[in-house]
Amino acid sequence: MKAGYTGTVSSNHSSIVKSVEEILGLSILSKGSSASDLSALFESGQFP
Repeated sequence: MKAGYTGTVSSNHSSIVKSVEEILGLSILSKGSSASDLSALFESGQFP
């Protein structure tokens, strides 16, 4: 994770679900497809 990171992208439940789906290689649910994932919290190339 990025140390001291503050960002402007809002995260919510759909963001967490989308990130878990991406990490596990699952298809993205249609309701979460427009949500941002949590990749901004990680160093480049470190998103699981």
